[in-house]
Amino acid sequence: MPQPRRKGADNGPSFISEAKAVEALLLFIAIYVVAAVVTAYVSSVYFGSQFSISGISASLKDILVQMLVGPLSSVATPIKYVPIVVSLLAFGAIYGKKALDLYLGAAVYLLFYIVLAVLFTSIVAAAYNGRATGSNYTFLLDFASLVPLSIAAVMYLSFYKKAKTGILARVLGLSAKRFWGNVAIGLLVFVIILLFELLVGMIGVATGTQINTNANVVFAGAPVWFLLFAALIEPINEEIMFRGFLAPRIGIIPSALIFGIAHYSYMSTFGIEIIGAFIFGMIAGYVFRRTKSIYPGMVAHILVNTVAVIGLMAAAS
Repeated sequence: MPQPRRKGADNGPSFISEAKAVEALLLFIAIYVVAAVVTAYVSSVYFGSQFSISGISASLKDILVQMLVGPLSSVATPIKYVPIVVSLLAFGAIYGKKALDLYLGAAVYLLFYIVLAVLFTSIVAAAYNGRATGSNYTFLLDFASLVPLSIAAVMYLSFYKKAKTGILARVLGLSAKRFWGNVAIGLLVFVIILLFELLVGMIGVATGTQINTNANVVFAGAPVWFLLFAALIEPINEEIMFRGFLAPRIGIIPSALIFGIAHYSYMSTFGIEIIGAFIFGMIAGYVFRRTKSIYPGMVAHILVNTVAVIGLMAAAS
């Protein structure tokens, strides 16, 4: 993987070359597709019709989703790991030390995240004395697995990269410089996202297609405190993670793609929730690159989620 260009600490976060980041992403996807097809063919020859390309390809989605929304869990069919393992090895062989540095960094971040997620979820379980019942318990577990996303990023930079507090704030785009100007930019981004949602609705009406985001299903039975968390706190958490931490290091487009995949659980019509999250991630990422601040993304993200939560609460009443 390409490395960040060196800049002065006062210039804020340093972004890697977007062209090289996309080149690396496309190469990885190409390797993965070839590995998936070969694995599917070999498995069909030796194991009959038990395995399929779609089943194998799902493993990448499973791994990414589990990395982002909870402690890693096992996948039922071990052979589904073959394409991703082959892809990582081939990618490592091509990029050499740069890829190894990327893998090591990812492993350190995941270690911080998994330890925190296990710790937080264990505290919730202990508070309920092991009685896994009730929606409040379920959403507390979701809360416990989501919050560590940004905390692990801060720990990674503080302990692994040894970034001092002042530099850490600038690196993550949390400097208060031009704060109100960045808030105004965030309002503009929010308007753009609203226009996108309006366009999607108009397309649905024009084509007679009901486009459902399934947010009402995902948040069914959610207590008020969790809805407030989703509207006000989780956007800050995600912006620190996906924009402040990931975008400068792996590229705006790859980080937006991962952000979109993280919304897979909505199971929305035509994957519109994934597409919307990807578009938002692209816009927020490029705004971050230009302004050196994640406050525009935070403001827009909070407003988007707040509107969605208000809609959910209105529909439920």
